[in-house]
Amino acid sequence: MIKNLCPECKQDSLYAIASIELYPDAYDEITLSPTVCDECHFQGMSIYEESRRWELGSEVVHDHLYPLTKTDFDFLREKIQSCQNPSKS
Repeated sequence: MIKNLCPECKQDSLYAIASIELYPDAYDEITLSPTVCDECHFQGMSIYEESRRWELGSEVVHDHLYPLTKTDFDFLREKIQSCQNPSKS
C-alpha cells in the first residue's frame, strides 16, 4: 500500500482504500479514490489524471485531493465498493 503525505497532519499516512477508473476524456487515465489518513483520520477524495498523448516521456499528471464530510466520504466509498469491478488499493 502506497502512503502519501496527509494535508492535515503532514504525516506519510494517507492512502486510498479503494478506487475506480473512469472513462477517459482529455486524459488517458482517470482514477477516483476515497482516501483516509491513519494518523489524524482525514477523509477525502483523490482524483488522479494522466495523459500520455504527447511525445514519449512527456506524460502529464495531475493528482488532486479534496476533503469530504463523513457523509460524503461514506457515500463515495459505498458506491465504489458496490461496483462490479472496483480496484483494490
